[in-house]
Amino acid sequence: MIKIAMIGSEDFCQRAAGLLDPHSDISLNPYIYQHPKEARGIVATVTPCDAILFSGSLPYQFALDELEKLQIPSVYLKQDETAIAMTLLFLSTTRHIHPNAISIDIRDPIHMRHVLNDLSHSVEGPFIYPINPLESIDPITDFHAALYRDGKTVIGVTSIHAVYERLVEYQVPAMKMIDPESNILHTIEEAKQKALYSRSKSSQIAVGLIRPLSTGDSADDEVSQLANMLHGHAAGSENGHSVFTTLGNIEKIVGTASFQKLFQKLSTKAHLAFGAGESTVEASQHAEQALSLSNHPDQFYVLDGFKQLRGPLPQKTDSIIDMQLKNPAMLKIADRTKLSPSNISKIIQFGKFRHSKQFSANDLATYMNVTRRTAERIIKKMSECGYIRIAGEEMTYKQGRPRTLYELNFPLL
Repeated sequence: MIKIAMIGSEDFCQRAAGLLDPHSDISLNPYIYQHPKEARGIVATVTPCDAILFSGSLPYQFALDELEKLQIPSVYLKQDETAIAMTLLFLSTTRHIHPNAISIDIRDPIHMRHVLNDLSHSVEGPFIYPINPLESIDPITDFHAALYRDGKTVIGVTSIHAVYERLVEYQVPAMKMIDPESNILHTIEEAKQKALYSRSKSSQIAVGLIRPLSTGDSADDEVSQLANMLHGHAAGSENGHSVFTTLGNIEKIVGTASFQKLFQKLSTKAHLAFGAGESTVEASQHAEQALSLSNHPDQFYVLDGFKQLRGPLPQKTDSIIDMQLKNPAMLKIADRTKLSPSNISKIIQFGKFRHSKQFSANDLATYMNVTRRTAERIIKKMSECGYIRIAGEEMTYKQGRPRTLYELNFPLL
């Protein structure tokens, strides 16, 4: 059974639960709010579950800070052109209301423009209020109420349940944006698939390798503490120690203060690396690969069964690099440049990470955690194949030759 916490208004939670097949392998547990802002506090009260589903982007945005503390996936119901078109169609066919007599609040007005463009450029659209997650519901309510009282509209359509209730209180005709059944069911399925993926990843067998910095160093106490922290088993070998656990246990402790404190002590005596896979043999092989990538004992890597490398930890907790390439275009780049898949993946992440398109060899070296000479060799190989081009020069603050600036010349897929 996939257990999904559902955070939304009472109406939304009831409707979503009603759409679910009684024989489904999904369990929806509702957490009801009166206002989207309450979602942040609700997340802290959610009991153990496989995923969290939000009724829209607003409660999701309010809860982002709390979600970052959790190790479970989350999704939200997206308000798209289908929802807007369905709502306008309902008002047109059942109440014979023209779009120009409607006021509507939506998160992204571009969806309305797309719908109107698809209908006809001659169709006059409704009065639109772009929702800002940081503001209160008062200006949104006043927007609908003022237009109705001035005789410019006959109804207000809102994406926020609290606004709807306020408009009803003010005796302003109102309705809630229609969430199509297909959108709700698709979002529930998305939450399920993310939960299943997270489960399969977390349950992978994992091996931690601890190799002493010198023959005189002993990290027995730290290894024992690490095994207990990971709910795992430690075993000694000629080269050091191995700790057997699961990838899920590793992910749970890496960001904790107790692990950080233990790792600081361990890093003065030994190198650490983790690997995961479908068997202890595969996990150990991945741990060896991860260990070979670490140049300093004060950082470590985790290589999972999907060949995704995380690290260097504990500095870069959100850095994930694909150690194997599946995209044909990326495989072609690796083949032509003779660079490893990990280097190609790092360069792609580097391109996505930077706000500026232009970069120097030193910028690339710093990001990839390699020497400047290594970065220059990588740039040379990619330049010869046309994947990097010279963009200009940058004068340095000190005397000397100006630094060459480069740009990536391929899609960051």
